[in-house]
Amino acid sequence: MAKRNRKLPPGMDVRHGIRGDVFYASYSVAGKQYRGRLSSDFEIAKRLLAQQKREAELAAHGLGDENMTIAELAKRWLRNRHSRVAESSYDRYQRDIDTCLPLISVRLVARLRPADLSRLEDELLARGNGKSTVKQLVGSIQRMVSWGLAEGLINVNPIAGRRPIEVKESDLRKVRRALTHAECRKLLEVSPEPYRSLWLTYLSTGMRREELLSAEFSWIDWDEATITVPAGSAKSAKERTIPLSADVLLIFQRQRLKHGNTGQIFDV
Repeated sequence: MAKRNRKLPPGMDVRHGIRGDVFYASYSVAGKQYRGRLSSDFEIAKRLLAQQKREAELAAHGLGDENMTIAELAKRWLRNRHSRVAESSYDRYQRDIDTCLPLISVRLVARLRPADLSRLEDELLARGNGKSTVKQLVGSIQRMVSWGLAEGLINVNPIAGRRPIEVKESDLRKVRRALTHAECRKLLEVSPEPYRSLWLTYLSTGMRREELLSAEFSWIDWDEATITVPAGSAKSAKERTIPLSADVLLIFQRQRLKHGNTGQIFDV
């Protein structure tokens, strides 16, 4: 049970809750206010508070840690983010750090250079990441270092002013093209059944994957040689009727003989 009458050290507040007490930092150094969650454990909260106040005093006199490692700065930055951003944002920052740190060759923040981030970008691209993803990942490293300078944990930002990777509009879209007639013929030649029938139906009708795999015999008008995709199954949420070629109509007739005239046309 929490001791509600315990004496708190200067610069510490406590919030009482059903699940116990939570201790918070609340102090100022050189006119700058510091607030944030410490811990629900009183002894740990005291140690964290003392450490934070020492760091704040050093920062106030321009005495950041020249031996601060990138890993230690990342740990402190994530701890700070955890109490200030949504859980989903914190998880993304955590993933970014976990992805990038093993790929950075230098150990100390003071040794970090713009060229190190360029090499990091190249490695991330080589591992199959898109440019927009790489920009986000490396951006988290840059934000972390900027935060370290603002908090006085480091004396200088060695990567300040470094421009992020350029992401063009074309980088944000998948480059698609239609298959050539020769490629279509080759695809049909090498595909076994039932995939050959599926590919031929795709190519002839323009139906989307989800539409075709959920297509039912009740959608077919045998007299008119058409298939009608209902609004509830169409990606556009609009009903549309598609004419069927003789080859596709033959495929559907074979499927009807095989499965009956009810249910789904394809059972793959």
